Amino acid sequence: MSFRDVGWSEYVEHYCRLHPHLVSIMEQEHSQLKPDQRVLLPEPSVIPLFHPVFNRWLYNSILGNPQDPFPHMDFICKKTHQLIAIYSLYFNKIPSSVQFVDTLFRRLSIAASSLYTESTSHLVGFVNKTTKFTPAERTVLYMSEIGWTVGDISALPFSLSLPLYEALAVVRENPPSGWPESAYALLVRKDLSKQSDWLQRSKGCLKEISTQSKSDSKGKPADTDGMEGLDDDLLKFRFPDDLRITEVKKLLQSARPVCDCSHSEARSELSFLHPSLLPIFLLSMCSDHEFLEQQEMRLLLVSQRTMALPLARGMLTMHTCRSSITEPVPIPKLNLSGRAPPRNTNIAFQHIDVPDNVRDWPWFHNGVAAGLQLGPNDSKIDSAWIVYNQPEGKNLTNEFGGFLMALGLTGHLTKLFRMVLHKYLCSSHEMTGIGLALGLAAAKKGTMDVAVTKILSLHISALLPPTSTELAVPHNLQVAAILGIGLVYQGTAHRHMAEVLLGEIGRPPGPELENCADRESYSLAAGLALGMVLLKHGSDAVGLSDLELANQLYLYMAGGHKRPSSHYNSLDTGKSPCYQIQEGDQVNVDVTSPGATLALGLMFLQTGNK
Repeated sequence: MSFRDVGWSEYVEHYCRLHPHLVSIMEQEHSQLKPDQRVLLPEPSVIPLFHPVFNRWLYNSILGNPQDPFPHMDFICKKTHQLIAIYSLYFNKIPSSVQFVDTLFRRLSIAASSLYTESTSHLVGFVNKTTKFTPAERTVLYMSEIGWTVGDISALPFSLSLPLYEALAVVRENPPSGWPESAYALLVRKDLSKQSDWLQRSKGCLKEISTQSKSDSKGKPADTDGMEGLDDDLLKFRFPDDLRITEVKKLLQSARPVCDCSHSEARSELSFLHPSLLPIFLLSMCSDHEFLEQQEMRLLLVSQRTMALPLARGMLTMHTCRSSITEPVPIPKLNLSGRAPPRNTNIAFQHIDVPDNVRDWPWFHNGVAAGLQLGPNDSKIDSAWIVYNQPEGKNLTNEFGGFLMALGLTGHLTKLFRMVLHKYLCSSHEMTGIGLALGLAAAKKGTMDVAVTKILSLHISALLPPTSTELAVPHNLQVAAILGIGLVYQGTAHRHMAEVLLGEIGRPPGPELENCADRESYSLAAGLALGMVLLKHGSDAVGLSDLELANQLYLYMAGGHKRPSSHYNSLDTGKSPCYQIQEGDQVNVDVTSPGATLALGLMFLQTGNK
């Protein structure tokens, strides 16, 4: 019995379009049923009256047009069933798993059975566990789970395979972690397929910072070394052939005292334990006091290496940790003491003169390294969390100042409330002020932010009105503020800032030792800031031609007679000259040349000016 006999014209038309030779056969043969007999036939409940067309159904699905579920039977047209599921995952919104599957398929079965087959039940479970994936990621993962390969996609007609290739291209660049090996093989990412076993067990590369100290094999608590956030499992895959990360951790640990060998036998036993072991031989004519001085001098040399460790640790651990709401960020100890084997005698700086500020900058850098562990997308960091990380007690520390600067580099310092910011600025703690100045400037780089400009201007006398009250601002804080101006106005070619910074490069010494100490650092900072303001503008900066920036910078570099400055003539009205330093009318190139060279180089960077 044919479709023509039962009067299913939709099926007859469909097959005649696919096979035109059937038209001539139908004209020769007559129907086996008479019209009155055809009326008596019951309408089938299993087979639909209208022939389902896959291309039409797929076209309406992509456009989002409402349509009936696609009919299917068990173990028949399996590839069509899979294609409908794949394209629906890619193009359709999924309100819920059951509702989604109900809109796709209508099972055709004579016997009473479950509504869902094994394949549709698998699709329901797949939709439930992939709600957080993008449509492209969901499509690729489903194709891998049902066993599809690149060969299966290439076997499809071009019109059907093109959207699937597009999904693969979208996911291939940055696929999620934790997928099976078949999914990465489908993406042609052999590098990730080799690591699929680890990726399935991994819960993410980032670890929350915890202050709970690890214990060694003897049960003694281990000191925090600032590298707890490193993912050892991931690093083993990155460097599987050696123990370089373990050696780097040993090199960068700064919490334990350094060792100093005073005896040849101790030297031979301990020289392989620490790279800073340096021998001191007890000479027969050396007194005990001289020997202790030699030990401390050697410790001072070794401590210089320890002071540089935070810089390297900050590069190694950058953006490897997440913040914890209930725990502050642990800052590793920077231990500058020593031990002398074989009795492990403690060594400290007691018999030699050491500058008072020798530890200031290492501790500051130690705080910066600790803060750089946090990523810029950490949503838990707010003003209350920053205050929570403040050291206990009323006194601020150099490490906390560096920590604030690191938060500025990652963009979190802008979340600090103004009242808290005012409190820190009024604390008269130099390193905290430096961290705030550089951190806020880095967070607002190139924005010409008015609020940050006002904060920085309080520390720069050249940006204050001539009649303003003179403030006792530490020299290092002035240098940080002048650098901050360069960051806030980076690439803007702001006329007023450029004019002020140009004058600050050659700022003359003032009365009462004003700008008399460390003039080189201030001039260098002003030159670097001017270069950032005029970055890549060259001689084409609008509105700056009358300043003759290039000629003035060349004068600062090569030397010559000083030119009159309208800026300082108005600024220094009523001030007497310096009585300690007499420079004359010549430019002091020892002070101005480094900063002017940097400014001129940054000004014409990538301009092609010869």
